[in-house]
Amino acid sequence: MVDQVTADAKWYSTSIDPQILASTTLALFQSGVVNETNLLAHVRARRHDFTKLTG
Repeated sequence: MVDQVTADAKWYSTSIDPQILASTTLALFQSGVVNETNLLAHVRARRHDFTKLTG
């Protein structure tokens, strides 16, 4: 999942907070988003939530 999200946005994986990404993904899955395509779409829509601020 991290690879797909970072590739889409052309981010380096170090700009992603893996713990927040994992908890976001788990929360979505537990709320019923179980289809991988839908799950990825939801995660992509929330990517600002787990992007580390730099600078």
